[in-house]
Amino acid sequence: MQAIDTFEHRCVAYQDQTNMSHDAPANRVFQRSHAVVYDEVEYMMPEHPPSVEMLAIMVKQVCWGSMAYKYVFQQLVQRYESLVGDIGVSTQVIFYYVSNTIISLLVLRRRNSLLSNEILIKILQRFNLRDATLRAGIEVIAEEVLRQCFISSTKKPREEK
Repeated sequence: MQAIDTFEHRCVAYQDQTNMSHDAPANRVFQRSHAVVYDEVEYMMPEHPPSVEMLAIMVKQVCWGSMAYKYVFQQLVQRYESLVGDIGVSTQVIFYYVSNTIISLLVLRRRNSLLSNEILIKILQRFNLRDATLRAGIEVIAEEVLRQCFISSTKKPREEK
């Protein structure tokens, strides 16, 4: 349940922050969350993140896996729905936004590749990381995605019988 505690703690902490205004540049918003995630999972290098394919698989496994991360994802869904109103956005569409945001966040400083400000702005238009709850949830899930990618990459393949 550490994931839930971390999520709730960050929600409160980010609500109290005055330095992340709703007009903060997209690059700054992503850089701040990027730094938080990689500081928490310090054995992963931001210049060499897992592949986009691996990240996509792990985002799905984390969001639909353990109860703690399902809870965090459901909090993201509820918050997103409360922000955009009742426009009929499905949980699957919100998952797509969450997945794209997490992948973009984790590959932000990939070596020999930079995401343009235009891409970051478009992501923020769909899923506003400036919101304290959305930011806290994305970071907590992204950290677990990195951990799971690391675990997966260090497992030895099973020998065939």
